Amino acid sequence: TEFSSTQGTNNWYYTSWSSGTSYPRLIWDAATSRWSASGASPFITKVMLHPGATTNAALRWRASQAGTITVTGKAYDRDPSCGDGVTVQLFKNAALLWSATVNNGDTTGQSHTITSAVVVGDALSFVVNARGNSQCDATGWDPVIGYTETSASTLSSNAAALALSLSNALVSAVIVAPLNAVVQVLGGVFYQ
Repeated sequence: TEFSSTQGTNNWYYTSWSSGTSYPRLIWDAATSRWSASGASPFITKVMLHPGATTNAALRWRASQAGTITVTGKAYDRDPSCGDGVTVQLFKNAALLWSATVNNGDTTGQSHTITSAVVVGDALSFVVNARGNSQCDATGWDPVIGYTETSASTLSSNAAALALSLSNALVSAVIVAPLNAVVQVLGGVFYQ
């Protein structure tokens, strides 16, 4: 996760969740460097998610291209001095992909590695839910999402954009493509 003070940076959103499909966005508080619901819980910082008494903390990511992704991460207790633990859940849209209980004092945590196909606009939601109460429920969870395969249509549109960029400029270029991609560069070398 690349934490930011701007919603949507690198497709990450800082939200809350109670039930259903609504994920209200949290508000950035520059004084505390965290996203929160009007200064209270739930809140999300660079190193933790903390649920509220009746509302969950939910870190969300939206797919900007179609393909297959791998999601790795570990949820763990960041405040082992008190509390009763949390339930952590990973959803793709409304479908539950993974769930675990992180008990108070579990600083080792619960790990996940999940592979899933996504289309543009699919949302992954990393939800931290208080169990009996939300006191001391600071939870570390820093998921990593990587594309392992990209759809042919995405590669075609990216290749078209690259071709246009290269045809309009006399520059050297570095081409970055997925491991399973075929890149064909046509053209010549021009000297001035």
